[in-house]
Amino acid sequence: MIERIFDARIAEAYGLREGFITVMVHSGSRGLGYQVCDDFIQIMLRAAQKYGITLPDKQLCCAPVESPEARQYMAAMSAAANYAWANRQIIMELARRSIQHMLRIKPEDLQGRLLYDVCHNIAKMETHTVNGRKRRLCVHRKGATRAFPGTRPKSWNGTRPSGSPC
Repeated sequence: MIERIFDARIAEAYGLREGFITVMVHSGSRGLGYQVCDDFIQIMLRAAQKYGITLPDKQLCCAPVESPEARQYMAAMSAAANYAWANRQIIMELARRSIQHMLRIKPEDLQGRLLYDVCHNIAKMETHTVNGRKRRLCVHRKGATRAFPGTRPKSWNGTRPSGSPC
């Protein structure tokens, strides 16, 4: 339960008030993402060699984004991300039902909703400036997520609070 608000502006943006119950679900693909990574390390190491990519560390193995190896990896990684998203949705619904049961209230009385859902291990196409030139790149953040300032324009890629899955 929210006992104290430290930043009224942010709490207001999320629709939170003192006395509200909040639940944080932190779950992923239950090992599927790790398995995808493990399965593709050798494939990508061979692909890097095949495409003449010099690697400073084998953990940075990669392939050109349009290559068959990259397309296969992106498909497998997307499946793992979709599984992780579905997993969080199910856990959220079970938590919602448990709260309703404990408080003996109807779903419409709970007024539960998703505030924010973000992946912290996924590859995304992003625009970055490299050597003074804007380029569309595939960026894979392992164990991290892209952070944006609260003042960013809506036109930036990404979602605002009460956003959607990865």
